[in-house]
Amino acid sequence: MGSSMENCHQATLPPAARKIVLARHHDPFEYLGRHTTQRQSRQETVIRVILPTAVSASLIEPPLAFQRVAGTVIFELTTIDTAIPQHYAVEWISGDGRVQRHHDSYRFPAQITEHELALFLNSKLHRADKILGAHLITVDGVVGVLFATWAPNAERVSVVGHFNQWDGRCHAMRARGASGIWEIFIPELAPGEPYQFELRNHHSGTVQLKPDPYAQQFDTATGHHALVPANSHQWKDQQWMFIRASYDWQHSPISIYEADLTTWKRNHNGSPLSYRTLAKELLGYLYHGGFTHLMLFSESLIATGSGLFAPDSRLGTADDFRYFIDCCHQRRIGVIVSWHTDHQPSGCDNLRHFDGGSLYELESDQNCKQNADNPPRFDFSRNGVRNFLISSVLFWLDAYHIDGLKLRTTTAMLYPDERQDDDVISLLREINDLAYQKYPGVLMLAEENTVWPGVTRPSGLGGLGFSLKWNIGWHHDTLRYFSNTTAARPAQYETLIFSQNYAFSEHFILPLSHPGSGKNETPLLQQMPGKIAQRFANLRLLYSYMFTHPGKKQLFMGSEFAATTQGNSQEGLPWVLAEKMLHKGLSRLVTELNSIYRNTPALHYYDLEEKGFNWIESHDCGQSLTVFQRNSNEDSVIVALNFSDKTNNVYRIGVSYNAIYKEIFNSDAHHFGGEERLNHGGITAENIPWMKQPFSVTITLPALSAVIIKPLINIPENTLMHAPTTGR
Repeated sequence: MGSSMENCHQATLPPAARKIVLARHHDPFEYLGRHTTQRQSRQETVIRVILPTAVSASLIEPPLAFQRVAGTVIFELTTIDTAIPQHYAVEWISGDGRVQRHHDSYRFPAQITEHELALFLNSKLHRADKILGAHLITVDGVVGVLFATWAPNAERVSVVGHFNQWDGRCHAMRARGASGIWEIFIPELAPGEPYQFELRNHHSGTVQLKPDPYAQQFDTATGHHALVPANSHQWKDQQWMFIRASYDWQHSPISIYEADLTTWKRNHNGSPLSYRTLAKELLGYLYHGGFTHLMLFSESLIATGSGLFAPDSRLGTADDFRYFIDCCHQRRIGVIVSWHTDHQPSGCDNLRHFDGGSLYELESDQNCKQNADNPPRFDFSRNGVRNFLISSVLFWLDAYHIDGLKLRTTTAMLYPDERQDDDVISLLREINDLAYQKYPGVLMLAEENTVWPGVTRPSGLGGLGFSLKWNIGWHHDTLRYFSNTTAARPAQYETLIFSQNYAFSEHFILPLSHPGSGKNETPLLQQMPGKIAQRFANLRLLYSYMFTHPGKKQLFMGSEFAATTQGNSQEGLPWVLAEKMLHKGLSRLVTELNSIYRNTPALHYYDLEEKGFNWIESHDCGQSLTVFQRNSNEDSVIVALNFSDKTNNVYRIGVSYNAIYKEIFNSDAHHFGGEERLNHGGITAENIPWMKQPFSVTITLPALSAVIIKPLINIPENTLMHAPTTGR
């Protein structure tokens, strides 16, 4: 009977009111809120509010009572009283007797300008995050939150939360025409308020709850509810940001420590460390280890909700994350965030079918089975998606003072149908150009495994415009070579030295990164051949080779002490190993390599230019030996590498200068875990031409070891950069 009576009442309602009662109106402002009509010779004011849990309602000033529209949750007030203020407020009594007061959302005008909507439609709203999502603002002296989202396939969109008992009828948003954007200002909400969007699809009528794609904060308990963001952090990194703006990164040392913050170290109860605890423990560790940058691994940073605008809430609030970044900068450590462009966040279904149709994802992916290994791909041709992705990049660089982003591009992304995707290429170029333009000094890294030419070439010259590109070829070739026994290495010599054929074709970074980034997920120590001592010697040699090879450097967490596991969701790294002799020695070696790399211009100044490197010996496959020289305008060093298991006690090396040389590094040192076969004192050059060099020296070159020697004289700049080279 009640239902029939309700249906009967609804049938007599005006069409707009009936749509609102059914939660199907695309613009409830048309009916709700304050409206003025001219009736005969007098002006009437009609105010309508929707209050599902109210038993009565009235204006606060003047005190005029509302009447319930029969059979609905709408209350209406009609009056000729001209004393009703523009900023009226409503008092209402709920079914449990509580008295509540609020300003009416439906009396506020639209807040997003027509100009902003036009920019969004044309893919030129590069900071869409400033209008979409949830933003604390003041309208006509009233503090509240502006909510907005993009949902062109929706018939109705509402904001729901504790403040309206998660009832989608209460705060239905207004559609902003062809833009597909919906918005509403809700007065008197505060930061920290949980919310979601309730969307009804225009075609199917399906109603679903979705987290905000532009949410900047999620709740720490479940990570599912977006929160109205708070930003009260006072930055103290002004000096860092000032210096970064003129950062000559191409000629500076860059040594990156890649870490998953959730598994680097765990509390005693197994929970991950908070951002504020990490600011003490992790940053102190990195500072003493000599790393220049911290890279936040994969999607461990991105919130477990839907979007690309919120840090992981399991580790703390957005302000806690700002504090962490601020502390990094005060320790003079740059921060790089891994940001995936090739697909939507893994293990997250909240962007998919956001408004009931294909919106952020490709339409061809709509009916495909999606899982963590096969997440939906973004539709890079859609302007709203391009706004979303560009805004996300610029948001991280702006709101969190991030110093760089690592974007993953793949063959499937650039050539999805075996043809070049021009939408992807134009998007990547636009992202990089905008990042450099708006935030000078930032780094844009490409984790790229295609043969696309010019990834690090400026976009104006036909490239993609990245700062640095992962040298995946070096990574795979080097690990393949090192996995061979010493007896098999002579036959694989070309694999080792092949990287120099293309070392300067791009601006490369040398990644000994997360094992899951390649096909081999085995920790590095276990990929080395031989018994345990030989494995550690190989690993010390591998790291020495990386730090002396042209290119910037990157290590994954735990690699510095040869962790036998890489951390997982239940446990952190096996830190007990870090105190064992060989593991501790390896850690000392990485710290020393970082120090030498940072303090020796020859090892970093021309990392990306051919004049910073020349071969001295690149043909000794029989002994598995290589020798090369690294150069800068200030100094030069000679690096000798022995990949065999035989020590060469009198190894003659050709040198360019008739000088006394000094050993500045030897991976066989005892405190690194080696056997202390060192070259003590000065090493005097002899007038014996060798290896196509005018002079030569003899050194002890231990088995599976690296030795770096340096001339102890001031060498004229013009001779430094014109050292003789050997042809291959």
